Amino acid sequence: MRKPRRSVADEMTYFLGGRRALGASIESLETCVGLVSTGLPRESLHALQKRAGLSNRLFHTVLPRTTLQGKGSGSVRLTSRQSDRAVRLARVLAFATATFGDRDRARKWLSTENPALDRKPPAALLATEAGARYVEEWLGRIAHGIAA
Repeated sequence: MRKPRRSVADEMTYFLGGRRALGASIESLETCVGLVSTGLPRESLHALQKRAGLSNRLFHTVLPRTTLQGKGSGSVRLTSRQSDRAVRLARVLAFATATFGDRDRARKWLSTENPALDRKPPAALLATEAGARYVEEWLGRIAHGIAA
């Protein structure tokens, strides 16, 4: 029997450390806006790094090493800018998982050089919102059978 697919919101919650780290599930874009504005807990960033399954090079393209180190050991929450980048990565991971139906296949697609993306892995484009939207556009094409 096939496992039921989890929603994009459920996948985002997973990648950001689950209810334990976030204090709640991601239910909507409104929830994301609130998490970004208040700042994600640093624990979410560490969970994202572990659960994203990307190489350090690709992960640090989106979230620089200094973000992981924080501005001191007492820094419990990320800034809104850091939180926005983390949510962006979690969102694209969640869309890729929904598109491919499997986290491992999603991670592989995001990490593999793609001729349609100038021979760059899709994850390399996630440093900017524009790049993330472009990757999401490709995921939409794949989901609808438009892209090879």
